[in-house]
Amino acid sequence: MATFLTAVVSIKPTIFSFKSESFTSLQTHTNVYSPKPFPSLTGTISISLPRSSRMRFVPHAVMETEEKATLDPNLESSRRVYIGNIPRTVDNEQLTKLVEEHGAVEKVQVMYDKYSGRSRRFGFATMKSVEDANAVVEKLNGKSIEGREIKVNITEKPLASTPDLSLLQSEDSAFVDSPYKVYVGNLAKTVTKEMLENFFSEKGKVLSAKVSRVPGTSKSTGFGFVTFSSEEDVEAAVLALNNSLLEGQKIKCLPSSFFSGSNRTPTTISCSTPPSRATADFAASPSPLISRRLILLRHAHSSWDHISLRDHDRPLTKSGQADAAKVAQILSTLDWIPQLILSSDATRTRETLKSMQAQVDGFMEANVHFIPSFYSIAAMDGQTAEHLQQIVSKYSTPDITTVMCMGHNKGWEEAASMLSGASVKLKTCNAALLQAFGNSWEDAFALAGPGGWKLEGVVAPDSSICV
Repeated sequence: MATFLTAVVSIKPTIFSFKSESFTSLQTHTNVYSPKPFPSLTGTISISLPRSSRMRFVPHAVMETEEKATLDPNLESSRRVYIGNIPRTVDNEQLTKLVEEHGAVEKVQVMYDKYSGRSRRFGFATMKSVEDANAVVEKLNGKSIEGREIKVNITEKPLASTPDLSLLQSEDSAFVDSPYKVYVGNLAKTVTKEMLENFFSEKGKVLSAKVSRVPGTSKSTGFGFVTFSSEEDVEAAVLALNNSLLEGQKIKCLPSSFFSGSNRTPTTISCSTPPSRATADFAASPSPLISRRLILLRHAHSSWDHISLRDHDRPLTKSGQADAAKVAQILSTLDWIPQLILSSDATRTRETLKSMQAQVDGFMEANVHFIPSFYSIAAMDGQTAEHLQQIVSKYSTPDITTVMCMGHNKGWEEAASMLSGASVKLKTCNAALLQAFGNSWEDAFALAGPGGWKLEGVVAPDSSICV
């Protein structure tokens, strides 16, 4: 238990009690990671912590153990700090001045939208040492800048076996593209390009392979590609290896020709007239695939009047409540009423849902789950889309065709853009309407892939729908 005691994230000095099923729920909803499987427990465990105990948050809600001392300080990912919720007026020079007060800076970059040129309100600082990076997190996380409480964490805690980012970048540049390409989804985090090459080489002549990663990190996005020398090799690989186990997970394989980006027309997909034998085998059904509709709703406008409240506890303004009611009515008119609602547990998302339920009875009839991790994941660069996929797949059933996920920027805006392949802007109380097809939600995510969800439009309180 010593590892757990040194690992618990930021709690007040008190008695901390939990049951084994509660801990399982914590793992599910907050992405808590334990180095070893937690033992089966019965009854209740109470851990009395001394008032002098001092613990802090670490990236991705990962528990901090003595492993930290073994990290390679030369890895950029262990010295790279994410700084979010910064004012749009903060540029590279200002951000550099902010972080260099707490350590030696190697480089700083504020992220800008490539279409509008506006700041995306987050950036990265690579420090010259792990100690400097930790100091920046400790000193700046929660600091108020121009009325905004910034969020600061290390971008990633790499495993000892994680390769340097420069090696991963060279792997990407060495990737040999080909029209004969297989999309491989649901990859375990441990899968490497070498594993993909070896795994698929038994079914044809493999030209190259790559694992997609979150930009700027070594974190796998859970999918990759393998290229072959012929269409026959592609079909043989998909037929033989779809749903097979790789590193303990069932992978999803499809010929990349099955996708045509965000402009494809999924309604034409029917397994009675498949584009190839491989696709027919994947769907294994004579009927058209089922429409899966995903609503990504950002909470309504919230109040900053109560300065003593935590960001998590900020309520809606009266105008925010009115906007939530308007959007509920618009979604009802468009016949986009969700059967399942997955929401952040923050006060402003709860109150957004309450206003929608008061306006339209259909929202009262939906099954609702409050997911604590939706609040924290939205601040993590490049992780929201994958997390939404995992949570939607977990809570949905095949009979559910419309799901609404309620959360926060920047994550919701980023996820809508990653899933659709379009540049999606979500102001407060805006909802992105996305559609894909599959016999289950897992299939819909696998078939669509990144950029394959069709963006039907964006609902806003002051207009019915816009694209």
